[in-house]
Amino acid sequence: MAPGLLDLVHLTTWAVCAVIKLPQLVAVLRAGSAWGLSLSSLLLELAGYLVFLRYQIYYGYPLETYLEYPIIIAQVLIRFIIMLILNIWVTATILHYRKTRKTD
Repeated sequence: MAPGLLDLVHLTTWAVCAVIKLPQLVAVLRAGSAWGLSLSSLLLELAGYLVFLRYQIYYGYPLETYLEYPIIIAQVLIRFIIMLILNIWVTATILHYRKTRKTD
């Protein structure tokens, strides 16, 4: 493959990976709820990406062959953090509601 074409393919892949998880992030933030997201599936997805990234680094593959994985891992971590924050907020709201209902 021609070097210029290969560079274009790499850049296209990185661009797609940079936005691949954004629709789900936007949907979760708009809904203000992490309902429908599974913690175990996020952790499994993260583990898979981390194992693959470690494999690529260990065997000395060129950075261009796996650079999209750190981008995807960052997006998975952001989804994980958002899910935890929303779940903590929902739990705190429910506990506050139950506490105020008992005093009435």
